[in-house]
Amino acid sequence: MRLWVPEKIVLIPERIEFNEFWGLKRYEKALARGAIPRNGNPTEEKEALRRIVMSLHGEAACMLYLSAVKPDLKWHFEPLDDPRGQVDLDDFIDVKTGRLNHFRLVVQPNEPDEWAYVHATVEDFPCIWLHLWCWGREAKERDQKGKPLYWDDRYEGPAHFVPNDAPCHKPMFELRKELIRRPSLWIPPRRRSMFEVAR
Repeated sequence: MRLWVPEKIVLIPERIEFNEFWGLKRYEKALARGAIPRNGNPTEEKEALRRIVMSLHGEAACMLYLSAVKPDLKWHFEPLDDPRGQVDLDDFIDVKTGRLNHFRLVVQPNEPDEWAYVHATVEDFPCIWLHLWCWGREAKERDQKGKPLYWDDRYEGPAHFVPNDAPCHKPMFELRKELIRRPSLWIPPRRRSMFEVAR
């Protein structure tokens, strides 16, 4: 039985505008490389762009929540020619954003087991809910017969759809602890010694 509630992050207009700008850039990159939507995601232009911006809203909310304990947290919001293998935050956190609060956390079969996957939703936008998270290896857990517990192949792109009441899920404050435990990705610039000659 879960004894925690989702974390609530409200996005301000400036953050929403930022996400919309970079969402368009991501969409243009996706078109350029011929990316194919998965798991029932839309192919119609306006709706596809809306989903990309929705993902950025979830990422932004998670970034804001986790930055409270790690101010130098890296958010990889820039569009890439090939985003495969790139997490959203730091070097191990990927945010999965759903439209409705009851939607399940979706983890692709080829996504790394060692990443942490956060379930966010935008149903009450501009309020973003950060529900919970789990490790990739937990999302891909199998039963005693070797069958994946959360596998669902009813969509064009079969994946692991982890329900909100799955025992593998953990509260967001546990992810903060995990983030604190890990070394920072940011390396401060080296200060010159007083004995070095200024150039």
